[in-house]
Amino acid sequence: MEAKLGSQPSLVWRSIWSARTILKEGLRWRVGDGNEIKIWGSKWLTSPTSYAVQSPVKVLQEDTKVEELIDTQKGEWDEAKTREIFVTEETEIILSMPLSGRGTKDRLVWGPSHKGLFSVRSAYFLQLELRGRNQGESSLEEKRDDRWNRMWDLKVPGVTKLFIWRVANNLLPTKENLYKRKVIEEKMCPLCDAEEETIMHALWECPAANNLWGNNESCVKKWARFELNFMTLWEKFMDRLTKDQLEEMVVLLRKVWLRRNDWVFEKRMACPKNSFSATKAALHEFRVSQLVSNQNKMVHKTDTERVKWEKLERGFVKVNWDAYLDLKRKKTGIGIMIRDEQGEAMVTVCDQKLNVVEAAVAESYALRKAVEFVSRVKNMAAHSLAKKALVMEGEQVWIEEVPGFIVGCLKNDKDVTQEDE
Repeated sequence: MEAKLGSQPSLVWRSIWSARTILKEGLRWRVGDGNEIKIWGSKWLTSPTSYAVQSPVKVLQEDTKVEELIDTQKGEWDEAKTREIFVTEETEIILSMPLSGRGTKDRLVWGPSHKGLFSVRSAYFLQLELRGRNQGESSLEEKRDDRWNRMWDLKVPGVTKLFIWRVANNLLPTKENLYKRKVIEEKMCPLCDAEEETIMHALWECPAANNLWGNNESCVKKWARFELNFMTLWEKFMDRLTKDQLEEMVVLLRKVWLRRNDWVFEKRMACPKNSFSATKAALHEFRVSQLVSNQNKMVHKTDTERVKWEKLERGFVKVNWDAYLDLKRKKTGIGIMIRDEQGEAMVTVCDQKLNVVEAAVAESYALRKAVEFVSRVKNMAAHSLAKKALVMEGEQVWIEEVPGFIVGCLKNDKDVTQEDE
């Protein structure tokens, strides 16, 4: 990451080197044992957009590693030390971050992906975000701008949503865009040959597009055909059209583009009236399929709720676990039930965990606790010995005899073995 470009770099190395900005922005640390991560200067928090500690350096040295904040005996954050060093907001973030119970190593992950794995798609969206920051877009303006949310919330096929997103970002291969990239030498509209083919011209202003928008069935028949950019037009769509009309419009916009492509590549043009009827039929079919899909999910959920106990094979146990998250108190309750092959309760556990703010983390804590207890159930004798060793002084060995506190465990194991035979 710190390599120099050099005086005469190859095209490949120049391309790799120029991507460092994106990599530095997207790479973040996932805390394991904390040996590799600096508290100040490294990206290891879950708080956007810096992902780095903003609290001033105090108590510890500036180059101190995250391991100094971890209670290694408990495998948890040292809450007292954390609250002493960081501001309240960062303290809550740190304490809510789960730690591995096995002391795994720290590792770098790709932050823009939920799985932590790099993908070209996530890097592309990160690049767009960085470009927006450089252009001076404030976070407050982004929150107020619900135009993008309205696009993705439309009840239309995914391919149509992606098309509208590409239109809004000027990513269609119009003649103007191809000309800018030096793919072609002229940028006139292939349909009217009167204007340069921008996105707005192709979809809204071209006479070929107006053959469709001027149709009697069009909800924008009397609208003006000049707009500075698509987002301005989109705002008018949002203000003047109903939800159903808006969904019909985005499908029709894609139809306009497909009609243009049919002419460019196959020299044929679909009838505007047929486009309206095809659009209405396609939307109706999509909505029906979505309704059927949701009904099937409800049926599946009902069937799942009716699942009853099934007898297990001999020697197996069944473990049920769950977690209940109280976001207000940042606290999760954990419930575990372990039963034998007859359905009889072997272990019942109620526990709680503080500083939890995500449902997935709460469920993970419950699962980890359940696995711990399964190991104890299947190995109760050794577990009892290990527990007793904590209160003994020095090593104790029993030859051809056993201590009284594990007699019951051994008897249970022997009974199960005899049943299996």
